[in-house]
Amino acid sequence: MRLDIIEAAPTRLDPGDSYRNEVKAADDLRTDARGTVRSLELARHYLRQRRLRRGALGGELLREPAWDIMLDLFCAKLTGREVSIMEASVAGGVPSTTGFRYVRRLLASKVVTECRDPKDRRRSWVELSEEATLQIQQWLLATWPGGS
Repeated sequence: MRLDIIEAAPTRLDPGDSYRNEVKAADDLRTDARGTVRSLELARHYLRQRRLRRGALGGELLREPAWDIMLDLFCAKLTGREVSIMEASVAGGVPSTTGFRYVRRLLASKVVTECRDPKDRRRSWVELSEEATLQIQQWLLATWPGGS
């Protein structure tokens, strides 16, 4: 296995100020009865592992865009970060048009909800539904060692 590829793999598809703000917001969170902070840590760790795997082994056969989008929206929801449809599309790790189709499927299945930006009606925000958020949180805590 080539370690230089793994070390060079991005930890996030869209690094920048929004990610740094998300990290700061997460640091400000306090753990609640459902283990919100622990779930956020596990989701970030899981996303990083998936991206490292794609970087090391090639991404074509290892893509699960809907799952990557859902995990990214999970992290965003727990930190209060707003996510546009385009940002969610990119989070899937596939071309933006393909990611957009996945976002539309998630919206149609009600796993993701859409809200128009009141300041700019041309833009829409998406977020994980409450039910999906709870299910992902429960999955993370149940399946990862030390998760609960």
